[in-house]
Amino acid sequence: MTTIILRGEVQRRFAHEQIDKLNIEKLWQIDIKPYKKPRTLDQNALFHGWCKILATETGNDFEDTKEALKAMFLPPRYVEIDGKVIEVRRSTAKLDTKDMAEFCTRIQAWAASEFGLTLPTRDDLREVA
Repeated sequence: MTTIILRGEVQRRFAHEQIDKLNIEKLWQIDIKPYKKPRTLDQNALFHGWCKILATETGNDFEDTKEALKAMFLPPRYVEIDGKVIEVRRSTAKLDTKDMAEFCTRIQAWAASEFGLTLPTRDDLREVA
């Protein structure tokens, strides 16, 4: 699978060249959609830092806390398997920066209202590490 992110005319020409090279005797699927920047490593590190803090606060382990936060604050998706509709949560790795920021904002607000916690910023966590 080839992913091309258009940043200008050079990439546009490259995309056209790749399409022109395709064997048209085979079926191909080409998806064109606006680019969304994936969540950053800093956002991921912040979320994991918060999971550790909230695991300690709630008496749960890290993985259970992480899954609980995803269940509480990520919108569900539904997958049909064998005629049954199953509710699933996305991996945070598949969130874009905007969705990850919104997810973290929900967690921050919940921690403040539920436990009176002010969760640290990424810079605060760097100082501890």
